[in-house]
Amino acid sequence: MGRTDTKVAIVTGGSRGIGRAIALALAAAGHRVMLTYRERDKAANEVVAQITAGGGEARCERADVARPEQARALVEVALQV
Repeated sequence: MGRTDTKVAIVTGGSRGIGRAIALALAAAGHRVMLTYRERDKAANEVVAQITAGGGEARCERADVARPEQARALVEVALQV
């Protein structure tokens, strides 16, 4: 993830359910995706693998966005990718 010509979408709870579907749809639309998870690191990494296997760019970060310091740190990381 280092291109500056494509937007980065942050998807909270991207390891399963609606968050996973949103992450996959955004990647299919050409966005770089940063997804968050709290406990399901294996599932989050599977989503990243699925996106990258399809030619997209993605990464995941463990974060609890209900905690302001973690939410801020997540945005800082996303701004640097």
